[in-house]
Amino acid sequence: TETVVRKTIEDMDMNKGCNLKGTLIVNKINGNFHISSHAYGEAVRMLIAKKRLLDFEHQINHLSFGAEDHISKITQLTGGYNLSPLDKVGESIHPTNKAGHMHHTHTVYYLDIMATKYYIGAEDEYSAHEYTFSMQTKNTHGFPAIFFKFELSPLFINYRVTENAFIIFFIRCC
Repeated sequence: TETVVRKTIEDMDMNKGCNLKGTLIVNKINGNFHISSHAYGEAVRMLIAKKRLLDFEHQINHLSFGAEDHISKITQLTGGYNLSPLDKVGESIHPTNKAGHMHHTHTVYYLDIMATKYYIGAEDEYSAHEYTFSMQTKNTHGFPAIFFKFELSPLFINYRVTENAFIIFFIRCC
């Protein structure tokens, strides 16, 4: 634990951070995943005793649900429709509040996920999951963490993208 604390303080002094990348398999039930320091409880307590707090400032580079090749194709074919609204969203959190008191923070992202199918032309079909989000940041006396709590909608959306002949467009305009 002493080694972890010493290395953490060195990294904090050099403003080092983490870059996480991964894939999760999500079952068809509501749930959550999180990034936290819970596994290093003793080290976090030692850091607090040394007046050092973990800074959970972060930026989400990309978060999506579904096959990445389908998501890329849908984005391309729909003129840039964003299936990943959390991309490039971040939270600047400093572990000291306005009054100068030190604290840890919890950031919670609430995600509402909806299964979606895109039918492009007569034969191409792409599946993805769209989502909306809201977030909340709060001070805590516990361990710092970032939570992603998700709910899967029972609704299913189908989009059909077709190209009509000019004559059909002209007739509809009249």
